[in-house]
Amino acid sequence: MTKKIQFITTILAFSLFLTACEKDLDDPDPIDPNPIETENCFNAIDISNTIDYARSINFINPTEGWLFGRGVDESSETTLLHTEDGGLTWSVMNTDFKVQTWGGTSEPYFDFHNSTGGYMIEKSAWITGMGNANRIKHTTDKGQTWTEITDAAFGTWDVLAVNSTDAVFIGHDIYGHESNLSVLYRVSNTTHEITQTIELPVSLEFNAEVDMSLSEDGVINLPIKMLSGDADIYMARSADFGLTWTYTALETSGIYDVNFPTNNTGYVLAPEQDQINNTIFKTTDGGITWTKKPLSANYSGPDLYYINFFDAQNGLGVGASDIYKTTNGGETWTAVSCFNDSDYHSTRGIAYVSLDKWYAPTSRYVSDGDETYTEFVIYEEE
Repeated sequence: MTKKIQFITTILAFSLFLTACEKDLDDPDPIDPNPIETENCFNAIDISNTIDYARSINFINPTEGWLFGRGVDESSETTLLHTEDGGLTWSVMNTDFKVQTWGGTSEPYFDFHNSTGGYMIEKSAWITGMGNANRIKHTTDKGQTWTEITDAAFGTWDVLAVNSTDAVFIGHDIYGHESNLSVLYRVSNTTHEITQTIELPVSLEFNAEVDMSLSEDGVINLPIKMLSGDADIYMARSADFGLTWTYTALETSGIYDVNFPTNNTGYVLAPEQDQINNTIFKTTDGGITWTKKPLSANYSGPDLYYINFFDAQNGLGVGASDIYKTTNGGETWTAVSCFNDSDYHSTRGIAYVSLDKWYAPTSRYVSDGDETYTEFVIYEEE
């Protein structure tokens, strides 16, 4: 009887061993060192049925954000989408979203300061004898409806920025001010009324194509041209909402993007003077001084157009088809290999929402059927 029990036990043990081996073959060990396959690197949410081409991305936290782009069967950019679950599902907020756009930028013409409130610069309209002009508006219902800001002039508004308490608009008021004189409006996020109007020096040309930074302590940083300056581009800084300014020349002929992850640390992405390489300018004192950090010294650096930093050290850069990451404050950049090896190409910007997660609107072309899909990529490191 004892031998019979031992035999049965041996058979059961051997069976369990075979089962375990079969399981190992079917389910590889999670710490398997083999490279992660592209489809396991990120999730791609197909939003082709609601938006045809993404123009910009705007997230206020890891779960809530907006996408703006060209609506399906529409000839212009008119559709605003909203998500509350990190991009898994999207709602159409507005299909007549007449926001100003600019073809080659990350579209800094609308911004949200909380889950319901935001601002935009409305798409310009032709006025007889005046040329193109636009209005500035606000929303209190997540972007469904937009209301013109009281007493704001109908002008050529170039750039906006928001923090938790205020919004700042800079442009040219075509009524009531000298020709070509830049004007700054400070607007309260509580009342949505203009609390300060400042006429800026006429010698400044505020660049209509780039972002502006407004820190939580009220410091403004933005790239400008100075009509009487020796350099092509300067960084203008104001610590009092535009009343006074200081200027720092940058060794560049233009600006691609501006990003301040903290009050003190900020980054400017720009082309080199030769227009071949890109470079990063960095500040650690809130824009008082800037240090140049070339992306490449031998024409092999990443070709970036947009940047977004999660904190002072960790940032992402978007190129024509690739995404790069830095973990040392822009000193070095490494390609996000599983994304770059895929057919997904980021279209307008990126949102770095947590240390191990980012979002990007993308397009994907499928030759079989000659179809292009608009998708929202959710990348999360394990």
